[in-house]
Amino acid sequence: MRLSRFGIVLLLILVALMMAGCSDFGGAQNTFSPEGPVANRQRDLFQLVLWPAFVIFVLVEGLCLYVAIRYRQRKGDDSIPRQVHGNTLMELGWTIAPVILLAIIAVPTLSGIVDLARDPKVKKTLASLLDELERRAFVPEALRGLVTVEQAKLRWAALRRFGRQHGHLLVTSGPYQLVRWSADSVVLGVFRDLSYPNTVGSFDGYALPLRAWVTNAERKGDRLELRADAETVSKFERSYKIVRAPFRLEPTGEKSRDTLVAHYAVVGGGDEVVAAGTSEVLDGGRLIVDLGGRLAPGAYRVLLALALNGNLVNPEVKVIPYRVAE
Repeated sequence: MRLSRFGIVLLLILVALMMAGCSDFGGAQNTFSPEGPVANRQRDLFQLVLWPAFVIFVLVEGLCLYVAIRYRQRKGDDSIPRQVHGNTLMELGWTIAPVILLAIIAVPTLSGIVDLARDPKVKKTLASLLDELERRAFVPEALRGLVTVEQAKLRWAALRRFGRQHGHLLVTSGPYQLVRWSADSVVLGVFRDLSYPNTVGSFDGYALPLRAWVTNAERKGDRLELRADAETVSKFERSYKIVRAPFRLEPTGEKSRDTLVAHYAVVGGGDEVVAAGTSEVLDGGRLIVDLGGRLAPGAYRVLLALALNGNLVNPEVKVIPYRVAE
């Protein structure tokens, strides 16, 4: 098969583009010329995998080209090649050999990755970086205008002290904290930060913001009696499920764990707000909104939204027609 002149020109262009990609043009960023200890170790791991892969590539592609050329169909030869089943020994060989090769490569690769995480040189480099960040009072772009220079210095200083005290920089907000580790085990400590607003025994009050809905509103005299559905968390071991069910009071004498509050606004015929407020009054499992003596005769709309444990994120607003007779 002969290439046309266009094909030769196209091939030369592709080869030139490939060769251009192999040049560093004197640039400062070069994978094969690292300057730091971490980059050096990463380069070593890269080359450890690169050269065996290159040898396998040359071997496989070379055999493919040899077979394609050596056993190609010749002009005038229409005979069918001899059909063979294969070579069991070779098939076992090219299946087992890659597994052994991957196992050999995996040992230094995995150990190198772990060493990068616990290398004392890396810790020393990070510590010096923290000193520099504290000196500059560095503030990330996303926090500009939200953090002052003094606050930035205090935070970098606190992180540096944490690193010296614990031997690592894996800061968490709880409840677990890395205490010590080895190649075989990790020890986590459980703690509570007493400076949290919820203090001991309560953590992340809005980790699961629960919602509530008005399911029925019945007028009795000057007041509205509301029935509601509320979400609860059903837990099993480390799994949880949010369940919607009718809101029920705790048995008499027991303090309710969930606080349900009705927020309301009364709108007049001209779309003006004539009254607004909240109510936590419960009577027989119903939430009471008492509007007695607050409205003049006329037609109104009462807008209702429920807050469960203080959560008013994306509430459902129910509109109730309300009329006060003359």
